[in-house]
Amino acid sequence: MFGFLANFKTEEKKEEPQEHEIEVLQKQVAMLEPDDLKTLANEKAREILTKIEDVSRNIDEAKSLTREAENVKGSLNPFAESKVEKRSKLNTRANSMQNEAMAEMNILIQKSIKLTTISYGFAQAMTQTIAEMLANGFETRDGQFLQLSGVAKEQAECILAGAQNFIEHKRQYEERQAKQEQDIDNIHSRLESKDELDNKQSKDIESLKAEVEKKRAKITELEGALDSKKQIDDTQKQKIIALESRVQKLEGLSGKGGGLSLIISTLALLVGLGAIALHFMG
Repeated sequence: MFGFLANFKTEEKKEEPQEHEIEVLQKQVAMLEPDDLKTLANEKAREILTKIEDVSRNIDEAKSLTREAENVKGSLNPFAESKVEKRSKLNTRANSMQNEAMAEMNILIQKSIKLTTISYGFAQAMTQTIAEMLANGFETRDGQFLQLSGVAKEQAECILAGAQNFIEHKRQYEERQAKQEQDIDNIHSRLESKDELDNKQSKDIESLKAEVEKKRAKITELEGALDSKKQIDDTQKQKIIALESRVQKLEGLSGKGGGLSLIISTLALLVGLGAIALHFMG
């Protein structure tokens, strides 16, 4: 189903996958559905843990040779290898086997961590699968049941810890990103609210300016009307003064017997006063 799984198989002294291989895996994993991703994680975890078990057996064998070298006994045969020679050969073989196995294990762990963390979703699937296999054991492709222990379990736990760290760092990063985006949205929202408030205040100010201009124009109109009325009042006051002067003259004439002139002047005065009253009433 997943053709690229063959690229993962590790053999002794095989180099780590090149970066372009990782990129190919990342693209393929990104297109997988959740069920396919879980299937891939199960298959990859089984391959990783099986290989860890194989390499761990080589390490255990090297340790066994070391113990054998410590317990080697001399021979009574004078032509046989001496105790020192046997121990030296066993130690040399044990060291060579252990160094080779440890180198292979380091490559395997590095590759496994890199492949396990090619994506956030795949890392989650691998973490869950590896944890279950470590706890409950698993079947290899050959149908053999394995329950990792000792060195194999320790190395598998290293891979699990690497995947868990990746997930935690990714989660923290996404939380920071989400918080930053929320902060940016809040700032934009506040800016938009401020723009709306500024626009409303600008409209209110323009409206107040227009109202002030209207009132100023009304005041100017009223001031003009008051000036006109004052002029009219001054004119009427002068007329009243003139009529009062004429009345005084008529009163002087009435003392001298000018009855007809008094009547005519009185009528003229009344007409003048009536005209003034009509003007104010208008």
